[in-house]
Amino acid sequence: MKLQTDRTRSRLLTAGVVILTYCFLLLLSRGFVTSGDDWFFTSRTMDESLAQALKNGWANATGHYRGTNGRLLGNGFSKSLGCSEFWREIVRCGMMLTILLLICRVAKLRDLTLYAVALTMFIALPKDLYAQAYAWAAGFFNYVPPMIGILVYILRVERLLDRKKDSVLWGLAMLLTALLGQFFVENATVGLCLMSGIVFVWYLATRKKWSWSLGGHLLGAVLGCIIMLAAPGYNNVNQEGYRQVVSTFEELMKVIRTNFAFITRYLTEDNWLTIVPLTALAIGLLMGSKAGKAWVRKAAIVGLWVCPVYFYAHYQILSRLAYAQWVADIAFWLDVALNLVYLLCVLAAVLLGVADASRKCRAVLLILAVPMVFGPLAVVNPIGPRCLYIPYMLLVTLMLTLLAEVYDRFDRAQVRQLRIPVVLTAACVLSVYLWTAVWNGHCEQVRTQQIQNALSTGAASVELPSFPYSEFVHNPNGSVMKYYYFHEEAGDLEFIFIDPATWYNSR
Repeated sequence: MKLQTDRTRSRLLTAGVVILTYCFLLLLSRGFVTSGDDWFFTSRTMDESLAQALKNGWANATGHYRGTNGRLLGNGFSKSLGCSEFWREIVRCGMMLTILLLICRVAKLRDLTLYAVALTMFIALPKDLYAQAYAWAAGFFNYVPPMIGILVYILRVERLLDRKKDSVLWGLAMLLTALLGQFFVENATVGLCLMSGIVFVWYLATRKKWSWSLGGHLLGAVLGCIIMLAAPGYNNVNQEGYRQVVSTFEELMKVIRTNFAFITRYLTEDNWLTIVPLTALAIGLLMGSKAGKAWVRKAAIVGLWVCPVYFYAHYQILSRLAYAQWVADIAFWLDVALNLVYLLCVLAAVLLGVADASRKCRAVLLILAVPMVFGPLAVVNPIGPRCLYIPYMLLVTLMLTLLAEVYDRFDRAQVRQLRIPVVLTAACVLSVYLWTAVWNGHCEQVRTQQIQNALSTGAASVELPSFPYSEFVHNPNGSVMKYYYFHEEAGDLEFIFIDPATWYNSR
């Protein structure tokens, strides 16, 4: 009876934490202001019915498919949910909560303290990545949802390796999951296709049997990739200023070098919030392990020490030595090599130091997914921070997985001493992000009211306060809003942006 009571309390506590998290995300969404290309996806009257909104979303998705890209679901979500600010945030925060819970499931986090760490890492992204992936609706609905499909796939693969039941129905479910996940952003589409193929071939080679789940997922991934990349809109590449494909090997190498430096900046070389704990945890697991040969563990430990030191030196100094071309050439190839070495050293730490078999499997799949997803970005021109949301969160999930492994080895009495400082730190960080969101959201309300007053009085111009925390907003004072607010034609209302301190002090 006592056991049943404890389970009930645990479930109620879990449900309460999930509900509070969702409420927090909804509060945070006050700062997810309309900006950038969001104006193109937003209804000017905000009074469309659900049926009309879905119709417009499909028309927008197919129109983009013919003229711009194959992101059917990404563009469809952006337009359909543009008719209602309420439903846009309900769905956006629901997707965010789903990703957070899947991350906790993959990492096998079973403690409130670890959940606080996971929530903090999930929210506290670099400012420009936060602005483009969370706060910008057009960026969110294209670059964030594929993370759900990747995490679901990792969970399913691990269960198969644990000899859980497989069936045709599971195959159909995974086919549908993979297919729907392919219509958001190109690098995730290609990456998931590659990852699914590698895992499927490896499973056949090692288990010598067919898997309906893996076969269905691979089929869905390939079909989705073909449908997406067959979009006529990609024929416009090189005809638009922001999408270019190089024609010579020399130009391709320039793009690769530029993109690789950009990618590693967000994933390793200026990502100390993730890399420092990931490195420390990997070293700790290697030092506490007796598996494998001693020289392998020692080599991996040395690699885990050397690589982050080089990352710092490369980002701060070597990457800026463009005037010394021979140094830049050596630094680039050394950077490629050490990033690969770092990933291999972390892999060694997982294989040799993680005792939990299911957690080890999931960590290996996370490591495999990182280069699969960011690899296609190396040849795309140009790329932005939002493109790196998925590999960034994969690294965060990997770090949390190793953290949970180390955490489970501590004595419960020792663990309890960490709860208060960890929870207080998480509360402090989350409060900072919530504060910026509340004030940015308030500023948007002020701006909307000022614009409506100008439109009602027929004014030729309107003064608006800039966002007080504009670094958390993508393209905060962009000119695209002129296509949403105008008298008779776009551009006939001039927007004059004023420093927020000056604005509020003058009122």
